[in-house]
Amino acid sequence: MSTQKSDAAAAPPAFARLLADFATFAGVAGVTEGALGLEFEAGAHTVRVLPHPANLDWLIAEVDVVEMAQTSPSAYGALHRVNHAARLEHGWTATCGDEGLLVMHTARPVATMTAADLEALLVDGLERAEALATLWRDLAQTGDENTVTAVAAVSGAAPFSGFIRG
Repeated sequence: MSTQKSDAAAAPPAFARLLADFATFAGVAGVTEGALGLEFEAGAHTVRVLPHPANLDWLIAEVDVVEMAQTSPSAYGALHRVNHAARLEHGWTATCGDEGLLVMHTARPVATMTAADLEALLVDGLERAEALATLWRDLAQTGDENTVTAVAAVSGAAPFSGFIRG
């Protein structure tokens, strides 16, 4: 794990406390006092926890899902439909991020978070990212989101269910 640190800025005190508590709770070394954020690799995914830039009482959690290279244009429509379907199920949103990555992110209030809550949030994000990565790779290969729907129907699973519901 690494922390992001800068002399020019300081993390909000509640956010810094949460990161320190999380480091202790999870047995993570290397989280230093004054860290501006946390970044670590978890399997094929990179996870980041940062203070919200517009509301310092909130944090942003991000998970890099998969590279978006050679993706069919129809996959982007499917991504919008997945986000629409998921909007009432959970707080994660999948977007086309910088550097050609599909990224999931969510924002949460820091004041109500404990170290265990943060761990649960990150595990949830990683599980959803893995499900979305599988879906995205299927869409990239077939170029047809209906193929994913048909496969899910045959298997008895709801389309996009791994991403939408935990």
